[in-house]
Amino acid sequence: MKPPICEICNLRFDPSEGALVSFVDDSRSRAFAERALAEPGFVGHRPNTGWFCGGHSEGARALSSGTRGEALAALRSSLADPDPDPDANGNGLRVPPVFRRQRSTDAETGLVEVNRPVDVDVFELHERLRVFRPALLAALGLPDEVALETRTKRTWNPMDGAREPDCPYSDRVTDEGKVDGLEQVVELDSNWWSRHSLSNASARLDIMRRPSPNEWATRICSISGSTAHLRRGEEPVVQTLRVKHPDDPAVEQLIAGFAAGLSPDTSAS
Repeated sequence: MKPPICEICNLRFDPSEGALVSFVDDSRSRAFAERALAEPGFVGHRPNTGWFCGGHSEGARALSSGTRGEALAALRSSLADPDPDPDANGNGLRVPPVFRRQRSTDAETGLVEVNRPVDVDVFELHERLRVFRPALLAALGLPDEVALETRTKRTWNPMDGAREPDCPYSDRVTDEGKVDGLEQVVELDSNWWSRHSLSNASARLDIMRRPSPNEWATRICSISGSTAHLRRGEEPVVQTLRVKHPDDPAVEQLIAGFAAGLSPDTSAS
């Protein structure tokens, strides 16, 4: 079974402070049940259930008359709309107001800050950010005139008597380009207990302006996501994108579409 990490806010919590909510069966949960019957000893997390923290469990229960896919689609749709019509999510499920998108504006930079729900492997997120970069530059009205240089770095972290190559380590893959004061970075950081045991990982895309090498960079746009601290066997899934972008409807729409494409297809049931 998956650990208690909220499907909405990615918070790991004590099970007594939230709920494991069951939704109606869909094709995935029926296939799971058939496999459990056919294979004695088979265990796993039922696809029609999900963990929700104390702040989100009541709303999730309110949507339990639908499938898990329908409920998550409805919740995520409401998060993507700053003032959603609770009855306009396309499947008849009413979305509680608590699920509205977390959105604010940084008073110092003027950038919009928003968390967008996703469900994507962190290594896939890294590749998607690489592909998405040119489109984002175009939406920002910035030139894509430089090929990014890729660097990789591994740092060994000896502990408890274990040393290279049998100790924990950190990997960093950085794509970076600089031209006329414009800096672009796509980066993947991963921390490993061993070659077969990932501790946590994160991926980011940053676009910045630095007038000169000795000046602080000014962020233009950033997109990042990270896993929770993983237990053995857990999938390295990112459930929230942290985004900072100019207050430009075209940029916001592009990023919203990118985020929407980072969740499994929930239309099948």
